[in-house]
Amino acid sequence: MPQLGSVTVTVTVTQSPPPSLPKSTLPAGSPTKSTSEVPHVPPFIAPPGWTTRPGSPRFECEWDGVDSEGQKIARSYGLAPGRPLLEDDDASLTIFQSGDKLYLWLCFI
Repeated sequence: MPQLGSVTVTVTVTQSPPPSLPKSTLPAGSPTKSTSEVPHVPPFIAPPGWTTRPGSPRFECEWDGVDSEGQKIARSYGLAPGRPLLEDDDASLTIFQSGDKLYLWLCFI
């Protein structure tokens, strides 16, 4: 009866380091660009419960000037200056534009 040959297989197991959070590829600070340089958003009708003309006093504090909270948050995420587009009637949500993307800003009181 014929004999079967033998095969030796060597398996090397290496343990990789535990996974970590990915490193951001965004620049440390947002580019210094004028908010007028962001792409234009065509006019639209605000849905019920939202306005394109926010009247809350917090609105200006959150978005007016480079040291406002909204602009600081945008910079901290590597975004270009934010331009608010819509605010809800409760003044707790704002949709803003940075570059060619839209973002939702939620303000807890």
